[in-house]
Amino acid sequence: MTDDSGAAITDLSDRRVTIWSDYLCPYCWIARGRARWIEGLGVEVEWLPYELHPEVPAEGIDRELLSAGRDPATRSAHGRRLRSLAGEESVDLDYPDVVANTRLALEAAEWARSGSEGDFDRFHDAVFRAYWEDGRNIGLVDELAGIAGTASLDPVGLTEALAEGAMRRGVESARAKATEVGATGTPAFLISRGDAEFLVPGLQSEEFFMRVLSRIGSR
Repeated sequence: MTDDSGAAITDLSDRRVTIWSDYLCPYCWIARGRARWIEGLGVEVEWLPYELHPEVPAEGIDRELLSAGRDPATRSAHGRRLRSLAGEESVDLDYPDVVANTRLALEAAEWARSGSEGDFDRFHDAVFRAYWEDGRNIGLVDELAGIAGTASLDPVGLTEALAEGAMRRGVESARAKATEVGATGTPAFLISRGDAEFLVPGLQSEEFFMRVLSRIGSR
């Protein structure tokens, strides 16, 4: 592995990548592969919540109703871009019929993060799969409790935490931190090394990430 000058890079462990994401964002669903690739370089990766569409009603909304009135040409170009990216990552892109309100799902993931090592990763992946592969409405408490069970977590504990709003502040704090660094959408990748930081908006190529990772904090 080399940087742009051809010099060998043997250790990237002092780099860190923070990713803000939302479960209803198709780019975030696809970005999981990019995150695994970054971790494979020895870089620490942390996922943080970013509620992308708080205006979606709690019960969710039919996707066709949400799409009504949008420019067909723009939708078509956007769809081609997504399908291309999904193909590159070997990800199935099957839009759920219901666009979910993800606030409770994001709070649930923060609850999982507060548990044992590995709990967040299992739950985070399970929520993505439940929404994008199974079409489940992840805005509903009963659905999230079921997902927790499949991820070997405590459904009752999750239900109680959501009822208490125990993780609400954590989700709000993560969104505020994203705003501070200039992130306005998802996915957003903050690459850091010591005091040096570089915000990468959207899903970029491996080559792009490699350039940033190799250069960040260099003099």
